[in-house]
Amino acid sequence: MTTHNDAVCGCPDFRTSRRTFLKGVGAAAGAGVFTSLVGDVFTEAHGGAPKGGSVLVVLSLRGGSDGLSLVVPHGDPG
Repeated sequence: MTTHNDAVCGCPDFRTSRRTFLKGVGAAAGAGVFTSLVGDVFTEAHGGAPKGGSVLVVLSLRGGSDGLSLVVPHGDPG
């Protein structure tokens, strides 16, 4: 007969306690309230292009992931 273990890895450190569960529920509820209060600001386009007009979207990303670090020219004699 096998025994049932609540933890996935068998470690008591990774068990979900009531406190961590309530923290997660509180964070999800807070995110829902925040989104309902100011969510329209993020979804509306203020001063957008007229109907049928062209739209230019510019993304400026800063960080460690660029084209040269993601696709390394391995084996290129360069």
